[in-house]
Amino acid sequence: MTPKPFPWRKLTPSQVALMERLAAENDGIPISRLEYRELLALDELQKLGFVESRANRRKLLAFLTPRGRELKADGYRTDLVILRITGPQIDLLKFLKDGPIEDSVGQPMTALSGALYDVCRRMTLRGWAEWYPGWNGKQWARLTPAGFEVLNAVGAHEHTVIQFDTLRRRRGTT
Repeated sequence: MTPKPFPWRKLTPSQVALMERLAAENDGIPISRLEYRELLALDELQKLGFVESRANRRKLLAFLTPRGRELKADGYRTDLVILRITGPQIDLLKFLKDGPIEDSVGQPMTALSGALYDVCRRMTLRGWAEWYPGWNGKQWARLTPAGFEVLNAVGAHEHTVIQFDTLRRRRGTT
């Protein structure tokens, strides 16, 4: 069963990297110099109000907002829902969990269906999974430490829901 979307209240590694880069540049960064991964993080951070873009002569520049600077000063701790991890993303995280990240573990690219491959691509852009060359010359996908953190939080949430449901059923029968 695919779980409901899980609310994630922590910035992704890609979002943190972009905020660090923007904080280092007081004059802003031209959006044309951002990588695709950073553009996706920029879009998510703009929706949350941590980053804004302004036109400066002939360039569109990205800046941290005062709210973004405040978040950085607080160590990126927030109570806002940064994004919702969907059921297919949770399923992929569970699929990729195959052992310690130091070893050559994960799943070969050929083991992923088209839909899972697209979900995995999105997870690599967020910094929760990564591609690496496998032992047989093919690309493999594995979880990063941030991906394990997300998976552990989802697992703890699912465990709590199961415990609550069990208690509710016991009280209903007695």
